[in-house]
Amino acid sequence: MSNKLEAALGGRGSDVEPGRPQPEWAGPPMPHLRVLDDDAGWMLWLPYATNPVPMNRNGSRKTWRAEARAVATVRDTAEVLAQRRIPQQQRIRVRLDWEVTTKRVRDEDNLVKCMKHLVDGLRIAGVVQDDTREFVERLMPEINLAPASPTRQAHMRLWIWRLPIV
Repeated sequence: MSNKLEAALGGRGSDVEPGRPQPEWAGPPMPHLRVLDDDAGWMLWLPYATNPVPMNRNGSRKTWRAEARAVATVRDTAEVLAQRRIPQQQRIRVRLDWEVTTKRVRDEDNLVKCMKHLVDGLRIAGVVQDDTREFVERLMPEINLAPASPTRQAHMRLWIWRLPIV
């Protein structure tokens, strides 16, 4: 297994398959990618309870090396999952959603940096030729309160839609 794949899957190895129900020993759900029902796009599911690469530090004690590792993990996760299931597209539209479990106030602008690195991973995977405005239309990220449930957990989803060629 490649180092990128190992890192993207949380170091769990090849015995755990993305998108399948996981036994309790497997820990939290793994990142995975789903094709939307109408085949118009994809949804990249990420088990991030907090923003892994916030724009502001707000008391964070992350060193530049820790920040670089977090950025690489986010980018590599998108790259590895996209390489497996998303064919090359002329143009795409993306939006990042973060489902949280508490009503604490959060700033949606703070998710833009995370979305940027996810889109970089899509570009590296060959989903789009470049991550400029010509090829990628970005929608503002959204933060939503997850529905009440005993099994709910915070997570992020990157929605990716095909766009017609202009």
